[in-house]
Amino acid sequence: MGGVFKKHSYTIVKMFVTQVAIAIFGLGLAIATGMSDNKALQITTSIGAIVFYLFLIYGLCWEVGSKDCIAINGGREERNVFVGLYMGIFANIPNAVLAVLATLGFVFPQVFGSVGGVGSVIALAIEGMYTGLLSLNVAGSPLNSYAISYFVIMIPSLAVSFLAYMLGSYDRHLTNIFIVKNPEIARRKELEKAQKKEEKRNGKK
Repeated sequence: MGGVFKKHSYTIVKMFVTQVAIAIFGLGLAIATGMSDNKALQITTSIGAIVFYLFLIYGLCWEVGSKDCIAINGGREERNVFVGLYMGIFANIPNAVLAVLATLGFVFPQVFGSVGGVGSVIALAIEGMYTGLLSLNVAGSPLNSYAISYFVIMIPSLAVSFLAYMLGSYDRHLTNIFIVKNPEIARRKELEKAQKKEEKRNGKK
């Protein structure tokens, strides 16, 4: 994992910066819809912000996998489909630390109450795209009052990071929207097709 951080530290930092940027956007939407007292709209905008965030994470990790695909196909590097997951874990370290602090505050309020409160507030701020969903009441309390929620909201980005890199390392992806295939791999495939056609022609002769 240490090698992954060293090689992809720029992308990992970019993943976290992207999270914070979308969090601010999502938090703004949550506040605006919350003031309108429209719960359905608040949930809808929150889901939209989450999907947009995950799409951006998908694009970042897919691009890294696509670049590594060239080295893998050239025999210069071994394929490791877990690189994307490792990148996601590193990018989520701040979230994990805040989740632990929030949990300590919930479990031991007399000792870690203030620290946990600060941790949960910061977590909600830098993961603001989930604010609308976390405001949902479950068993009489909002989801943001349950410690497990702060860990659960990290799962989508981890799953997307893993899937995106894995697909990119095989030069495959789920959508063509805003994601262009690696040009070097595309040219290589075109050359292979041309060679196969030429071989067929020569075979007929």
